[in-house]
Amino acid sequence: HCQLDDGYDHPDRRLWNKNWDPEKFPHGPEWLAQYIKSKGLTPGLWTVPYCYSVKDANPDWFLRDDDGNILMDYQGGGELDFTHPDVIPKYWVPLWTEFKRQGWEYYKFDMGNTSWMWHTYQHNFHDTTKSSYNVSQETMTIYREIMGPEIWHTNHPDVYGGRMGFIDVAGCGRDPGPGWKKMNNFL
Repeated sequence: HCQLDDGYDHPDRRLWNKNWDPEKFPHGPEWLAQYIKSKGLTPGLWTVPYCYSVKDANPDWFLRDDDGNILMDYQGGGELDFTHPDVIPKYWVPLWTEFKRQGWEYYKFDMGNTSWMWHTYQHNFHDTTKSSYNVSQETMTIYREIMGPEIWHTNHPDVYGGRMGFIDVAGCGRDPGPGWKKMNNFL
C-alpha cells in the first residue's frame, strides 16, 4: 500500500476531490493513482470525509452547536449534517464515485472529532429521529455499495459502534511523527 496523506488539497478549503494542488500534482490524481499501481503498490488516499469547506457548501449542510455555530472539525472544514436531505446525494455519493473513478483502492478516514460531535449534538441534526449510530450505518453502507468489498478501508475507532463491520482495520491512537518522542504515539 502507498497512502497519499494530508496535503493534496488546500489546507484552508477542504474540498477533498476538487482542490488538488496543481504545483504538487501537475498530472492530477488519476495519473498518480495509476503511477502507484504501476509500481506494484495499492494506491491509498487519506481524507476527512465527514467535514467539508464551509466556504464552498450550503450553510444548511453543517451540524451546529447549541448556540447555532457550525461545528468546525478539521482545518477549515465544518462537520457535515448527514441527516440533511442534500448532503448524501450532493456530497457523499459524488465524492466516493469520483475517488473510485480516479483509481484509489484504499482509504483512510481521519475522523477528527466526528463521532464525538455527532453523538453530542445529534439533537441538532436536521432529522432528529436519527441517531449518530444511524448516520454512521447509513453513510458506511453507501460507501461500501459504491466501493465494493475489495476496497480496503481504515478508520479511527467509532466508540458509538456505527462503523463496526464496515472497516477492515481500525486505527487506535494518535498519529506518529518524526523522532522518538512522536513515535511514542504509535507505540
